[in-house]
Amino acid sequence: MNKHFLIFLTVFFSLLATARTAHAVSSDYVVYTPQAGAFCISDKGKAASLYIDEQDWPGVHIAARNLAADIGRVTGTAAVLEEERPAGQGMLIAGTLGHSRWIDSLVAEGRIDVSPIKGCWESYIIEVSDGNLVVAGSDKRGTIFGIYDLAEKIGVSPWYYMADVPVQQHAALYVMPGRYVQESPKVKYRGIFLNDEWPSLGGWASAKFGGFKKGFHEHVFELLLRLRANYLKPLPPRERKLKLVTGVGRMRSEVFDNLRWLTTEIEVDKPGLHTFKVYMVDPEIVLEQLVFSPDNAHPSYFGAQPLQHQCGRCGKPEAEKM
Repeated sequence: MNKHFLIFLTVFFSLLATARTAHAVSSDYVVYTPQAGAFCISDKGKAASLYIDEQDWPGVHIAARNLAADIGRVTGTAAVLEEERPAGQGMLIAGTLGHSRWIDSLVAEGRIDVSPIKGCWESYIIEVSDGNLVVAGSDKRGTIFGIYDLAEKIGVSPWYYMADVPVQQHAALYVMPGRYVQESPKVKYRGIFLNDEWPSLGGWASAKFGGFKKGFHEHVFELLLRLRANYLKPLPPRERKLKLVTGVGRMRSEVFDNLRWLTTEIEVDKPGLHTFKVYMVDPEIVLEQLVFSPDNAHPSYFGAQPLQHQCGRCGKPEAEKM
């Protein structure tokens, strides 16, 4: 990992980590030796199969594949992901209410009680039931968060890739009997703004993934979900064109909440001194720089350099002409 990139990420995720700890399942339900009534995730080179209904959300399937791999990272034996569940015990079953036949059947049979999470936002239950380990989510992210909570409890840090945090090694993994309920988070939306800093983030992404492409974003999304985040403000657009229509008094524009800089075309009737007024419409917006240019100024991280372009007709700086 690029050290500068690591520092950048640590700053932006520090608040996330605090929020995640406050809302995570409080009990350390994973143990590393056999216990009476405990569910065996892995022991003696054999891991429990992980069952996910094929009808469940694609994001749940991705999280389940990561958990299966995490079990292998910890014990040396990865779990096998299955979609058709046979009858019996010793299975790890994960799914979303209303999207998983396996979870819905357990609810209908009265084997698990989902009343504390039903209809809730991003909540889940982890429970040992009839010799099986069940992770049931109230919604898509609830299931994903439950899966990743289990992954963290067995010894895989959310930062195992982005910050090279070593995976804890254990010969065996067991989940203590009981019922662990995660209520809806107190803060509904939790996330980050992802800046395209160079050479830190930009250089690392280019070297590893050829730019801010699919592979890069897959790791970012995985990290966010492992940290129980649900919001990403993406990389800023290079340019959003707005047009000021003279005489009409309106701007025709597309409004983006991730807007960082923009180019505005101003139509004037004749050369001379003109007044350009800027009004603050959002108290949370900080105006860093205004640059006037008769040419297409090339944007940079801080915007175009001021007073660099000369007016072709008069030779004077554009700020003076304007």
